[in-house]
Amino acid sequence: MTEQYFVVQGVFDRILLEKMLPPEFVSKTKFIVGEDHNAAISKARSILVASNRPVYILLNSDTTDPYVADEKKDYANQMLRQVSASDRFKVLLSIPETEILLFHDKSVFESLFSVEVDEQQWNHAKHEPRRTLSELLDNSDMNYIRGILNNRLTDDMLGKLRKSEIIQNIISRN
Repeated sequence: MTEQYFVVQGVFDRILLEKMLPPEFVSKTKFIVGEDHNAAISKARSILVASNRPVYILLNSDTTDPYVADEKKDYANQMLRQVSASDRFKVLLSIPETEILLFHDKSVFESLFSVEVDEQQWNHAKHEPRRTLSELLDNSDMNYIRGILNNRLTDDMLGKLRKSEIIQNIISRN
């Protein structure tokens, strides 16, 4: 039974969250893919109007500038408050992109993807995680990455990755 909804911008975001969030959270959550920033907000608005269930929405800030990121989050909150009380939804922001979740712990990343990452690449990843991931893996195919997440991601790795601020914000709300 669906107890809550989680709207994300892309399929990869959904796959990543379904792997990283605790199974008890995932089992009661229906994930919805919005395809882009505005579509995700629109879908979250529609769900809030049509359902009395809580809604999470995870958006990419597409920037590392905290001011611009805050503006994007404020805009999403304003749009959702137009159709619902703010205690029914939670807007979360990936700065700059959801792929940053994979870069929370360097040792986990290197082990998971069987690569060595120098400090320059690691620092670059914090500004462009999606691009860095694609460059390091030399393969941005979603099925390839899904296979890695399904076959190599151990409970210990998950424990370390779940310490990221985004995942903690989701878990603490639930």
